[in-house]
Amino acid sequence: MSNETHHHLTRHALAMRVHLQHENERMREALHVIEDIAATSPDPKSMRTIAQIARSALAPSQPPHPEMTR
Repeated sequence: MSNETHHHLTRHALAMRVHLQHENERMREALHVIEDIAATSPDPKSMRTIAQIARSALAPSQPPHPEMTR
C-alpha cells in the first residue's frame, strides 16, 4: 500500500468518524426532546410531534466539517 493510499484511507476513516459522531449527537438530542415531550405533555397530539422529531433524527445530515469528506 502506497503512502498516498494510506493517507487517503486515514482521511476517509477520520471523515467517517466525524460523521458518525455528528449523527450520534443528533440522535441523542432527538431522544432527549422526545423524552421531555412524552414526560410532560398530556396532549394526545404530542405523538405526532414525537413522530416528526423521530423521522427528522433518522434522516442523514451533513457532517459538521464537509471539507473532510472529500
